[in-house]
Amino acid sequence: MNKEVSTDHSSGLSKWRRRLVFVLSIGFLLLCVLVAFTGILWYLFCYFGKKDHTIRFLSAGLCYWPAMMSVPFFGLTAFARNNFTKRSDVQTDIAWPKVFNESVFARQLTYLKTSKMTPLPKIWVFLFFHGFAFSVSCLIAILYVVMYKSCQSWISYVWMSAEIIALFYFALFSYFLYLQRIILEEEGRHTLSFIISKEGNIEVCIAPVKKFFCNYMQLRKVLLPWLCVVMFSSTFGLTAFLTWTYENNMESLKSSSNNNTEITPTDPPFYLGKLCTYSCNESQILAEHTTHLVYSSVLLGKLIMPAVLAFLVIEGLDVKHVWDRFSLKLLLMLNTDNLEFWKCITEYSEKLHPNVTFDTLVGFVIPVLGLASGLLEGHHLKF
Repeated sequence: MNKEVSTDHSSGLSKWRRRLVFVLSIGFLLLCVLVAFTGILWYLFCYFGKKDHTIRFLSAGLCYWPAMMSVPFFGLTAFARNNFTKRSDVQTDIAWPKVFNESVFARQLTYLKTSKMTPLPKIWVFLFFHGFAFSVSCLIAILYVVMYKSCQSWISYVWMSAEIIALFYFALFSYFLYLQRIILEEEGRHTLSFIISKEGNIEVCIAPVKKFFCNYMQLRKVLLPWLCVVMFSSTFGLTAFLTWTYENNMESLKSSSNNNTEITPTDPPFYLGKLCTYSCNESQILAEHTTHLVYSSVLLGKLIMPAVLAFLVIEGLDVKHVWDRFSLKLLLMLNTDNLEFWKCITEYSEKLHPNVTFDTLVGFVIPVLGLASGLLEGHHLKF
């Protein structure tokens, strides 16, 4: 009887623990989405059409922040699909929310070889991603707190905290997706080993190939749109910022050589009370060389970090290389002893996924569009 009471008590605690985790998870994701949309609206309200905050609004508000918004958006959508929709809708073979399913991810972690000395798999990747976020956060803190402290209001420090939290959350999300790709690659190796061990039995070998393809498609449905958002935002913001900086430096050199007079920054304009930060305009901020250097470093860091992390997560511009590598190894294993068996396996894998697809082309075109748009926009930022 004591064992029954103990079992009931432990199951009750487990149920309450799951409920608590559920409430905290959805509360955190809703808070992140709310803060993200509030940030976008705040940028539009305060800086839209303000010529003395053009590059801040364009590079940081419209390029950096949407990349950060992609993380809670994916998380909240997947959480809602996994918990509030019919199980038949989510449990399909290629439903992308399964990538964020806790129980599925826990089972997939068995593919990774972890050391007893490290608490996390691939801990060096975790440290690198969060070290990158920490470096950019330090630059943001220096710029906010040290460089032009007199230009800030209390809402500036709230926004600074939100930016730093978003950086670390993005790094953690990138680490999670990186593990998903590594797990997928390990699953491909295990599938190939299984096919070799069961060579000749076509019915048994088709099943793991199908399962591997479904897991690959689930992850690709997450990584490809996420990469498109991040790469377009980063390339557009970077090229606009660099082009704008070059154009303004050239104009400053021409003005100074023609007039031989020192250019002084204009007075700060009036803004909408204390809601909008930066009472000092960009010309005042960039008048000092040190401030200009830190300001540029912050913008570059905030735009480069999402692109670098996304590129490392996918190891390129499309995770399709994982499937291509699997198919190539499958072809290389072909031998004449069981030619009919290997022919069926290779034909099945080729029919599952063609070599060139529309979404593959989109993944390569989006960064180019961001680059071209940034060049055009940066060249015309003279309003």
